[in-house]
Amino acid sequence: MDNKKVRIIEESMKLFSEKGFHATSIQQIANKSEVSKGAFYLHFDSKDELLVAIFDHYTSIVMEKLQHIDEHTENPKQQFEEQIHMFIELFQDHKEYLMIHFRDNIKPGDKMDELMIRVNRQGFDWTRKILKAMYGEKVTPYVVDLAIQIDGLIQGYFKWIAVHNLTFDTKKLAAYIAKQVDILVTAVIEQNEQPMFTQTQLQYQFNESEQENPITPSDIIKQLDQKIENMKIEGEEHEELKDALHVIQEEINKEKPKSIILKSMLDHLEQYGPLKYWSNLLAQTYQLKK
Repeated sequence: MDNKKVRIIEESMKLFSEKGFHATSIQQIANKSEVSKGAFYLHFDSKDELLVAIFDHYTSIVMEKLQHIDEHTENPKQQFEEQIHMFIELFQDHKEYLMIHFRDNIKPGDKMDELMIRVNRQGFDWTRKILKAMYGEKVTPYVVDLAIQIDGLIQGYFKWIAVHNLTFDTKKLAAYIAKQVDILVTAVIEQNEQPMFTQTQLQYQFNESEQENPITPSDIIKQLDQKIENMKIEGEEHEELKDALHVIQEEINKEKPKSIILKSMLDHLEQYGPLKYWSNLLAQTYQLKK
């Protein structure tokens, strides 16, 4: 990127964070960047276009650094902690970027909307990838909820640090956040509750290899079996659930599974909260009307 363009982006970030987006004039940006007003318009048609460029520029830096850590760190949990540390250090160097987020209510139009969706998608893809690397497929049902909560955790720390000008050790904070995320993810998986949101509800378009459920019917059966064992039920009720699962297993092993049998057994499993997500998933796999 052109040096003058980068200078305009960096100086305008400082002005927007200090004065606010709406209160900052193009002349002030030009003066701060030590360029003429005409030179500003050579690079940007308007302040709105400049704002889009700021978000795009910052996002590119983040994604480049994430990729570098991904390529040079093999252990997923260490990778995650290093990436959190990178976020924190980058935030320290660009506090102005965060201040723009919550100082003004900015909505410059379609270009920003498109960019924010793209940035959100990149953030989700990163979260989904690192969570699956750390916890395996068992995290799949909860990846959207966890992405929301992790985003809130990190952004919350950034906001409070910026507002109160807090001082801290970047490595200690990264380790602490990584530990809290581990506690959160472990608890969510162990609670066996139905997720609030799933990948299919998001506005993104996923190709076949990115689909939320590349899991086989056998994988789903294993998940159901494990959850039944983890449920605090005994005796006849426990046996009925195991029998229903056995019938489903036998049916899906047949060349032509009978929909009426699968639907009947899955309807029974679905009555139990911890089993609802996986029974629905299996029903979708066999295109059963629920």
